[in-house]
Amino acid sequence: MKKTNNHHMRQGDVGICKTKSRNVAQLTRINAVNGRNILAYGEAAGHHHSVVADKTELYQLNAQTMLLRVLDEVELEHQEHAFIVLAPGDY
Repeated sequence: MKKTNNHHMRQGDVGICKTKSRNVAQLTRINAVNGRNILAYGEAAGHHHSVVADKTELYQLNAQTMLLRVLDEVELEHQEHAFIVLAPGDY
C-alpha cells in the first residue's frame, strides 16, 4: 500500500496528478463497470486500474485524459501493483 499526499503518483503505466477542482458540467461522465470506475485496462491479461464507483466519479477530458473526482478516501487498485490511497479531490 502507498498512502501519499504528493501531487504526482504512478501505478504501473498510469500516472495520476492532483489538480484544482473543476466544473464537470460540460464533461462526459464515464459509466462504472461492475461497481468500479476503470482508469485503464491492461494490454493482455484483462487487469485494470480502478476505484470503487460509490466513492468516485470519472469524466473524459479529452482523448487521453480523464478527471477522477474522489468523494471519499479510496484505494486505486490493480491486480499486479500495490494500491494507492487517494484523498478526496480531483485527479
